Amino acid sequence: CQAAATSRGHSGEILKTVVIISAQRGADPCNIAGARRAEADKKRKEWTVPIPAPLLKELRQARIKLGAVGGWIFAAEKNPDVPMDRHLFDKWLTVAERRAGLEKLKGGLWHPYRRKWATERKHLPLKDVAAVGGWTDTETLLNCYQQADPSTMLAVMSEPTKVRELVAQR
Repeated sequence: CQAAATSRGHSGEILKTVVIISAQRGADPCNIAGARRAEADKKRKEWTVPIPAPLLKELRQARIKLGAVGGWIFAAEKNPDVPMDRHLFDKWLTVAERRAGLEKLKGGLWHPYRRKWATERKHLPLKDVAAVGGWTDTETLLNCYQQADPSTMLAVMSEPTKVRELVAQR
């Protein structure tokens, strides 16, 4: 039994699940739409990442609610053998943000969420963040996704200056 959730009024549940995955995994719908067991990105590259227990629990609950027992987590409405069109996620997010009274975020629809995800992980090894987020090179992650933020800049400024300590000891 695979999900044909859009016709059954599950768009809110699907969007909730996509947002949870995006927030915890840093993936955009281009990567999420084709979720089965391994990830498949827009370039058809597949990779597997460890899933933390809370996210796994959310995914299992979503699969049950959507009737997606096997196959695609987000199956196309008319053909459960293919993933749902990623543009539906875009439409639903736009509607949800508008209904919530939220302003459109600068820099795209889903990419601001990916930037947030990447920025929140600046303290982790760059290679690992890139691998989990689906970036094939760390340069794109550094230049386009990880952003300077006030708390990290304060931490940088709060670090003791060791060079001064050396100079003072002379």
